[in-house]
Amino acid sequence: MIAELDRKIDKQIRKLAKRKARAMGMINKLQDSRQRQVLTLYYLDDRRLSWEKVAVEMGYSRERVLDFVEEGLKRLAANY
Repeated sequence: MIAELDRKIDKQIRKLAKRKARAMGMINKLQDSRQRQVLTLYYLDDRRLSWEKVAVEMGYSRERVLDFVEEGLKRLAANY
């Protein structure tokens, strides 16, 4: 029973790792480094930063960071 749960957990971890790698590949194709950075910090960084903390780390206001997010997500949606 525990061995089966371990296998299921391992399978889910591998699946999530593949998704994360795919997302990183998509984000890395963005031309704007600020868009890449903000999307990576919020969605892929293991620290699970809030938008406010992403803004502080990047040295921008929360509103400006959300502008980068919106622009980046629009570009990703247009390409995929």
